[in-house]
Amino acid sequence: MKQLLFLLTLFFSVTLYAQKSDTTVTLIVKFDINSATKDGFYIKDYVVDIDREKAKKFDGRKIKITGKVTIVKGLNNKTKSNVIKQGRAEDKKHIFSPQIEILVE
Repeated sequence: MKQLLFLLTLFFSVTLYAQKSDTTVTLIVKFDINSATKDGFYIKDYVVDIDREKAKKFDGRKIKITGKVTIVKGLNNKTKSNVIKQGRAEDKKHIFSPQIEILVE
């Protein structure tokens, strides 16, 4: 239950600062499960939302990822009240609900 609450909170906080793009990207990479962060997996300049169980299946394999880019705005950590905001300072490009295909090597 706590995990569901955490995921819902994360999803809604990302969607509040998210800006949809008409850009669709296709990435062909050798997937490394060690590229995981709390937001997803860093692949090239993108944070890709991949389920942990699926990520285990893709680890070490060459995959093709296709999806729409969503830009999550970074935070401006300099405020007049000296309150430090938590989050990434720079804008990040995310791919939510990617289409993933395992390629034969």
